[in-house]
Amino acid sequence: MPQTREASKTAATPEIRQASDKTMTTSETPHRLKKGGMPDYAFKVILAMHKGEFCDYQIKCGQRTFKINRAIVGVQSPVLRVHLKKRKPDFYEIHDFSGDVVEKAIEFFSRRRYEAPGAPGSAGSGDSAGFHMEMYCFAQKYKVSGLGTLAIRKFSAEVRAIKDIEELVEVIISVYKRQEEVGTLKEYLLYPLQVFKPAARGCSDADRGLELLKLKCPDFFFDYVVQDLKKQWKRSRRAG
Repeated sequence: MPQTREASKTAATPEIRQASDKTMTTSETPHRLKKGGMPDYAFKVILAMHKGEFCDYQIKCGQRTFKINRAIVGVQSPVLRVHLKKRKPDFYEIHDFSGDVVEKAIEFFSRRRYEAPGAPGSAGSGDSAGFHMEMYCFAQKYKVSGLGTLAIRKFSAEVRAIKDIEELVEVIISVYKRQEEVGTLKEYLLYPLQVFKPAARGCSDADRGLELLKLKCPDFFFDYVVQDLKKQWKRSRRAG
């Protein structure tokens, strides 16, 4: 169920400050972290992690360093767990995702939720859809339980809300460029991309979308994308 504006504010990302050693720590105070219906012990664990207590490991990404609790992260990612069990080095470096993606993944580890960078409660952004795609890829690579499902839900909501056909085309291209990692996300393009189905009835958006794809993509890539979208559309119609 979509979050209300009030709920989005509650789930907003904690403020971040950068220490002199470029280590990122949270400055969120206890009264801003909502307990909700979670047990006392779970709330205390999350609160301690947000305050930087008991953090015994670091994840590095570019110029940014994030302090984490290896137990909290390790139990949620079997891939990272292998590295976290090693005492030396006392950090793990991530090269293939942005610092923002890593930051939000760490937010998910402690809070089981995350928000894309930008204005809380806004929807229909190609940039936000692309960010959720990256979060999904992170979840796939590091096998983070629950993160992939959440990223899919957020990606689908963003794509459905996009009003600008040019933004939609950019999302299509970004998804298909990472086809081996985001196969599951393709089906969530079907609803907003019904303009690409056979017999689009001369829809101007369909014509404009195809024209933009043709301009932005090599011929072989354009043909592949359009044929694959039509194939998925037919498959979804049979399944329905």
